[in-house]
Amino acid sequence: MKGKSLLQWLKDHDILLILIIYGFGVFIRLAPKLEMDSHLPVFLGDVWYRICMSQHILDYHSLPIPDIRYIPYGDVPLWYPPLSMVGFAGLSVISGMDLPTVMTRIVPFIEAFTPIPFYFLVREWYDKMVARIALIILAITPSFILYSAIADPQVITLMVIPVVLVYLSRQRYGFSRNAALGIGVLLGINFLTHLSFFITVGLMLLYLIALKLDRRPVRNEIKFTAIALVVSLIISSWWWLPDFLFYWWIFIITTSTLLQTFGSHLTAYGAPFMILGFIGFGYLLVDRLSYVNRDTTSNPWHIAVLTIILSALCGIFAGKTVTTPVVSMLAAIAAFLFVTAFKTSRAFALIVAMIDALLIGAIATFFTHNAGNIGAWTKTFIFYQSSFSPSYLAIVSLVVVLFVFLAIPIISAPLARRWHGAPPLLTFASFVLLVVATSLIATNTSAAIGLRDIAERFLTTRALLGVLAIIFIPLLFSYQTDKKSTSFILNNAFETFLILWTIFMLYEVFSENILSIVREYGLMWETTVRPLEGYRFYIFLAQPFALLSSLFIMELRKHKRAFAYGFMIFLACIGYFTLTGFSVPDYDMDTKITNSGVLIEDYDAAVWFKANSERDDLIVADYYTGQMISGVCAGRSLIGGLFPLRNIDFNDYIKAPAQVQDDIYDFYKTSDPGLTKTIGERYGITHVYISDNMATRGWLGAYRGGGFGVPVNWNKFFNNDAFTVIYEDTSNPRNKVYILEIDYGALTG
Repeated sequence: MKGKSLLQWLKDHDILLILIIYGFGVFIRLAPKLEMDSHLPVFLGDVWYRICMSQHILDYHSLPIPDIRYIPYGDVPLWYPPLSMVGFAGLSVISGMDLPTVMTRIVPFIEAFTPIPFYFLVREWYDKMVARIALIILAITPSFILYSAIADPQVITLMVIPVVLVYLSRQRYGFSRNAALGIGVLLGINFLTHLSFFITVGLMLLYLIALKLDRRPVRNEIKFTAIALVVSLIISSWWWLPDFLFYWWIFIITTSTLLQTFGSHLTAYGAPFMILGFIGFGYLLVDRLSYVNRDTTSNPWHIAVLTIILSALCGIFAGKTVTTPVVSMLAAIAAFLFVTAFKTSRAFALIVAMIDALLIGAIATFFTHNAGNIGAWTKTFIFYQSSFSPSYLAIVSLVVVLFVFLAIPIISAPLARRWHGAPPLLTFASFVLLVVATSLIATNTSAAIGLRDIAERFLTTRALLGVLAIIFIPLLFSYQTDKKSTSFILNNAFETFLILWTIFMLYEVFSENILSIVREYGLMWETTVRPLEGYRFYIFLAQPFALLSSLFIMELRKHKRAFAYGFMIFLACIGYFTLTGFSVPDYDMDTKITNSGVLIEDYDAAVWFKANSERDDLIVADYYTGQMISGVCAGRSLIGGLFPLRNIDFNDYIKAPAQVQDDIYDFYKTSDPGLTKTIGERYGITHVYISDNMATRGWLGAYRGGGFGVPVNWNKFFNNDAFTVIYEDTSNPRNKVYILEIDYGALTG
């Protein structure tokens, strides 16, 4: 932008690309939904909670205070930011559409704009080509599409973050009070829209830290940040100050904990995009910390420490039996050792390699021993886990294999000096040699059968991505040793902040996994330690990952041979995936953003219930159906129990976690009328919802009944005078729906 108006800048630059990205965004978010009924938004992200609050505004012209999402608890203040629900209600009034239709037919046009502000940030910091690549990668990242297609107000934060960082970074040219005030207003709107506002604040503070680490002036940026934050808190004070919601967010509110494995993170994010982001991050981190592309700098101890740290992380993953990250990190360790051998000597690199192998084996053994599964964990790299007894022999063998794997490329380092294609080929050759050798020794089968089984294991699973890393990562770092290597990234002023930004978001994504590794499961309920399920932060991780991927690709383009090798590998992979039907990106948006958890018969029943019930009536159902009913009726459904509150004494019977959900489970399943009456009167339940969909696919989140499907005691509900069927829809033989009214006077044991 720099001196030009925004309109003129758009005319001179990438307006066509931006329009294409916007059009693609609208299409991929809207097209699948057009094939579904407009009243069935995706359940992911709890969209019906937001519809519930917005419907309350439309029906009663007031904010839902106390929070109607926490009916079991009593008077809970409205801690959810109110601006989004007001906005959704406004869109409903303006368009004349009901709220579910607004979510599925209008909001996608807003969500499609989400990646575009990021383009301007990258263009401001780097150049046009980097911005183009970053925008495209961000716009096509599967998890970014998914989590910006579920009517979640967090997309506002995703649009605010680039704007805030642009103006914060411009303070190096001189402090601007008007800009600080303007960003303060924007942050106030962000705060009133979604609590991911705190991510924006965190990034502003990390930017200040990055300036200090780089020993750059920080006075203007501190003033800018302070003014902006104070203004934002003043603007939003009418909402958070009366009940001092900061206390609630820190000490009372919790969210559900959904501990995902590392492998499921890889799949859910979009495996190629996460791998590319990690490679870009590793490249930037090594470039920043180790100066490996400076011929005049020899810092072998620094990079040796990095390899040891990475080895410790590799041991943790190995102990968790996760193949792809283990193999990828081994490739990175081999690449680091290549650089060490180039800078110093092969003897020094071999010593570090031995330390790395011992450390990986020791840490992996520790975690697997505690988990009680020693003898199985070696399958993350080799396949002889059940062939050796006692287990120490397998451990020693694994350490030896790891050392040999790392040693072969180091010993062959002189060849790499003459040919940059040598490191990946040598690393890949050592990998294949050792996997084949150890597998054949372990299985005692013929070579032909062994090779076939090995190939099948690696070529038909996600482990293939680890194999690609074995080839690709050493290729990348071998080019960093070239004296002609560019200083494009090294001299960039935002490199340190980009590293901190990525680490911050990686922690948010993997915080539950980290807490699991250190066995601090109780901290998973602490908001300040693990604020949300990790998968909800994919969309925020996608921003730095897209930029890192773009910088990485730009670096490859500067090395024609490396770029050519990478492009050939890419074509080979695409050909393989096409021939085998292997769906690596895992888009599947037709399913993901149209999975409502309920059927149209369920929705129609909720509409009937709203028209034929009183405001104080309360119906019970499974988690997703209950949310949907509350969305249609602006309440009137027993919801909120899945996310227990901490440190409260509203009701003695509520105990975290899932007490309410366990009670609902018992209410449906038990044949004891006394227990049914106790639970019903405890929560004030007046009506019962039952459907085939709920019985087969409903989810309660109860400890007493895991999985999908609610066990309904049909005899109790349909052969007891205490329950009267007041609504029945049997038009769909696969989803018959009933609403029953309860007479507690007739419900006796």
